[in-house]
Amino acid sequence: MHPLLALSIVIREEALLLGHQRWVFGTLLPEAQADLLRDKVAAVGQQLKDQLITLSTAQYQLEAYSVPIPQIRALTAKWSASLKKAPGAAVLVDPTTGAVVTNLTPPRP
Repeated sequence: MHPLLALSIVIREEALLLGHQRWVFGTLLPEAQADLLRDKVAAVGQQLKDQLITLSTAQYQLEAYSVPIPQIRALTAKWSASLKKAPGAAVLVDPTTGAVVTNLTPPRP
């Protein structure tokens, strides 16, 4: 048997064993793993948008999922652009006027 024919048979059999592959976040994965990775990344994005985690935490989680660095940068840039802009915990807003309260000392009697 010719070596190229043997090589092509081996490659074909390996492809059949692996099944359908998908290109997800810069990585070629089997279909089930690709779906799982897509769900994990979507969950991280939603947690960041809901401000349950920080941007650096999201980056560390994506690195733990073996997402390549260029995709991590693109995803976090997209997500950070859509973050809800709200006053921080140390800022008080007057519910009647909507103005930011800067004087946080209580009035003296």
